[in-house]
Amino acid sequence: MKKTTLQIETGIDSLAKITTNIVKLGTLIGAFFVTMYCLRIDHFPQDLSLGDGLLLLLAGGAFGAVYVFFLVCHIALGTALFPVTKFICKAIVALPFLRFAQKEHLHRFTPFSWQSLPFSFVAVLLIYLMGRNDPILYWLLPLWAVALHIFYSVFSSCGDKIRILEGAQNSIVHNIVRAPIDCNQDIETLKNTRIATLAAIVIAPLVASGIYGQILDSAMRLANVRLESPTIYLKDPYLALLPKNLITKTQRISKDYVAFEGAKVFFKGFGKTTIISFADGMVRRQLEIPNDQIIVENR
Repeated sequence: MKKTTLQIETGIDSLAKITTNIVKLGTLIGAFFVTMYCLRIDHFPQDLSLGDGLLLLLAGGAFGAVYVFFLVCHIALGTALFPVTKFICKAIVALPFLRFAQKEHLHRFTPFSWQSLPFSFVAVLLIYLMGRNDPILYWLLPLWAVALHIFYSVFSSCGDKIRILEGAQNSIVHNIVRAPIDCNQDIETLKNTRIATLAAIVIAPLVASGIYGQILDSAMRLANVRLESPTIYLKDPYLALLPKNLITKTQRISKDYVAFEGAKVFFKGFGKTTIISFADGMVRRQLEIPNDQIIVENR
């Protein structure tokens, strides 16, 4: 009974540590993305109140959540594609000029699992939605899914080896795992490799063309900071700055406000101003409007 209770307590403690680390990682990634998004739209909120700061932190958490979910889905897709990847790798290694590569691998691929299929379907849906704006993502994202699976396989393999070496290091028996190697040196090397592969998993998709900006925009839409198809109500003097072709006659809230459709809200909810963007002929303009001069209706 005591042993069972101890195992449950150990499991709860491990789960709490994992959850804490995930939250920290998501918040760190989110803070980075919020900063990058502000730089992307050439605006950083000023005169933030304490409440605004807390909401901005929540927006950062939304960024981190979206990105971590994106990574999990694409790693799962890479895992689901592993049989195809394995076949291609074997075919390449079998080429005569690559005979030297047919030696024992340092790390093992994470094998296909049925649990990865639900997340893989979500990844396919994300690829479809993101590819509508940039068709190159239809083949680029699956390639990154395979690359992420490789990085994750190295990360997971290093973790398994660390557990084996630590078990051998703490064992009283001088077994074959411990005898011929320096456990301390190998464990340190494997830990450094894990850190490097984790950094690669987080950073790699950001270097892919088109992914970085779409992830930022998607996370901001999730946090309700960015709106793609709102109805915007403006009054003088700011309504004169928007093109007349954006005026809609179907909606009106008072004689002082004029409704506009076709503009995008890039940033709202934090600070004292709202950032909108709209097409004006062949160029796209961006305006910063005080919150007391604009009403935004999300549709």
